[in-house]
Amino acid sequence: MGIPILRGRVFGRDDVVGKPLVIVIDEHLARTFFPNQDPIDLRLSQEPSGKTKVQYSIVGIVRSVRHGEVGIAPKAPQIYWPAAQFPSLQTTLLVRTAGDPRALLLSIRAAVHDIDPQLPVFATRTMDEAIAASIATHRSSATLVGGFSILALFLAALGLYGVLAYSVTRRTREIGIRIALGSPRAKICGLIFQQGMIMVALGIFAGVIISVACSPLVRHFVYGVTPHDPSMIIGVATLLVAIAILACWLPARRAMNVDPMEVLRYE
Repeated sequence: MGIPILRGRVFGRDDVVGKPLVIVIDEHLARTFFPNQDPIDLRLSQEPSGKTKVQYSIVGIVRSVRHGEVGIAPKAPQIYWPAAQFPSLQTTLLVRTAGDPRALLLSIRAAVHDIDPQLPVFATRTMDEAIAASIATHRSSATLVGGFSILALFLAALGLYGVLAYSVTRRTREIGIRIALGSPRAKICGLIFQQGMIMVALGIFAGVIISVACSPLVRHFVYGVTPHDPSMIIGVATLLVAIAILACWLPARRAMNVDPMEVLRYE
């Protein structure tokens, strides 16, 4: 598994049945139960209910790992026992390969069968499959939340475009009057953009504040999502600004191409 060894050693060929019982602990257990001393060569006692007390010699300390759901499982003290000293325990065989792990499955079954034809090999899966099963529930939640988020973004963009386009369209008479009075078209267009962007900026500012305040809730649904994701906030804000520019430019462009006399006569 590539778990780093911090101190001491791991299990060796001599750690078998009949030899002194040894264990390896993780750094979390070492800090919790041996805060001011080196636990190497110390003994850890276990007294099962109704059984004789058993003592294990600590021979190594390894880095702490999480057992359980990816990104969710809490850190807990871990003890590793040598399989050679506890052959009755259920064993999980882990095989590392540079190629397709599924291609080795038949070879692994054959090797186990050669050792013991009565030994069953079951629940075989790749590490990718194990990780996928671990996060399946959270992935479903993330997909649901992501779908609603995309829908919300689409509705926000559609609403923003509609409001700004309608606001500019209602100012067609005003634009015609300004053009008739000799105001440059570029200046009129800039004024429309300025007023539209002020509203958009206020809305985006309020949205960013609310999203930052609510972002810790997302962390519980999606593994690997930080409470404040700058790239996501900047991306959504940029998209909404682009839509706002388009919503201001298209109606303003149509309004400025209309003959001012026709606009005034129609009004």
